[in-house]
Amino acid sequence: MNAEYLKVKLSTTNKFDSQLFGKSNRNQGLDMDMDMDTNLNLKTLRGKKRIVAICGPTNQLKDALLSFRIFRRRLQQSNSIVIAVPTDLGDASVKSNFDWESLGVTEGEIRSSQWFALPQDINSWKTYFQDLVNNDNKNNKNDDQKLTWFGLNYNGRSFASGSGEAPVLLQILGQNLRPIEILDEDDEPESMSNFIKDDKAVEEVKSCQLQFYKALTEGNLEGMNMICAKSQADEVTQGVESMSGKAV
Repeated sequence: MNAEYLKVKLSTTNKFDSQLFGKSNRNQGLDMDMDMDTNLNLKTLRGKKRIVAICGPTNQLKDALLSFRIFRRRLQQSNSIVIAVPTDLGDASVKSNFDWESLGVTEGEIRSSQWFALPQDINSWKTYFQDLVNNDNKNNKNDDQKLTWFGLNYNGRSFASGSGEAPVLLQILGQNLRPIEILDEDDEPESMSNFIKDDKAVEEVKSCQLQFYKALTEGNLEGMNMICAKSQADEVTQGVESMSGKAV
């Protein structure tokens, strides 16, 4: 099966719209005239959206989506959408059956920016992922118990894929999903109230960020070392190693 025929519904770009998914494509940020409740195949999105699709059990998808939820505004900057395909929720495609809230995603997060899309005809998605994991043994029951993912660039071509663990979001943001839209300093900051209820903790993080970038722009190594942790972060190490020998 070709990935370009897999279908999704995009979220509305109008934060106050009564219909959350599947509005007309002009309201979805696409320069096309189509009817309401339109299912879009990935071929239609070629040249307009970058794709990251993840398939697996609900509990694993929920954990994998946490970083995507946090960086949802950054995903919108790169014209990227995330498609989560549960292997344990049956063939569902609308909110009454497809309980995207069970993935930890909230309506407020979906309305905040166009980063999350609903898969349509989930059985087709599951079949595609099954073929992606193991073309020789499509009946391997263990395939439904692990995460599988792939990413598509603007041309509809794969830029990466994996099985057994979630994608390293920071890495693919830097390598494959670079920003198209640039945030201005006077843009309204994204609310973190869905994740952090402690205002003091938020202010402490902001303060550390300001100290770090001040030290960075001034070339103050001692100041940077005061902010940075002594232990290494695996995601950063993997990113550095992946760039070994490349011009930066």
